[in-house]
Amino acid sequence: MIGQGVGALSTLLLAAIGWLVGVRLLLLAKRTRRAPELCLGLGIFLIGGIAYPLAAASNIMGESAPNLAWLLAVASATASHIGVTANCIFNWKVFRPASRWPRLAVTAAVVATLIGFAGNLSAGLHGGITSMADKRGWTLFLMAIALGAFSWAAVESFLYHDKLRRRLALGMADPVVVDRFRLWGISSAASATGCLVVAFFAWTSPLSVMDPVALVFSGASSVVSAVVMTLTFMPPAGYLRFIQTRHATSAQ
Repeated sequence: MIGQGVGALSTLLLAAIGWLVGVRLLLLAKRTRRAPELCLGLGIFLIGGIAYPLAAASNIMGESAPNLAWLLAVASATASHIGVTANCIFNWKVFRPASRWPRLAVTAAVVATLIGFAGNLSAGLHGGITSMADKRGWTLFLMAIALGAFSWAAVESFLYHDKLRRRLALGMADPVVVDRFRLWGISSAASATGCLVVAFFAWTSPLSVMDPVALVFSGASSVVSAVVMTLTFMPPAGYLRFIQTRHATSAQ
């Protein structure tokens, strides 16, 4: 019961944040016409606002309506991996715009996602919703791509935060912006942790992702990601004052 409760809470939180933050960034991208806002908005909206609720609905309908559950699972995977690809493009455009290897990494991620998704879809079409064992390998393959994308975002965010923190000491950066990269790194690391937990249990058994322990750990990671994401893109006024006051105190 605890695992299911945490899982339900995390799904609701991520769905709400996915819509609130994702749509907000997409509207910003419509005004600025810039790729980073568009990619980040798509990633948050598709993964949190669309993929998670569809996956939850698929799990609920698994036994009563297996064909509908499978269609929902396909729709969830489609939204999720388009979002993951958008996150990879965001990492490239924001953190390594002048480097060649991120472009190659994004291309490889897109190709790998298409291959993995086609394999997963083919296994489902040939075996139906009950062919969980056949689809496990392809599912793990796709989750590895998501894990790589979130881990990349976390590492780049922490590195950039450290760079901005040194500039902040010289009065050449905004403390709120500096903190925003730290928060995005934490949120990305939490998402990567959730992927790793689910992948481990999926590797152990196709059905063990519904194990209470798996639900608690993956749900807790999702809750952390959602809360920190809110502080990143929709911070309360009190939190902003705290960051600015802390910087002013440390600078004295």
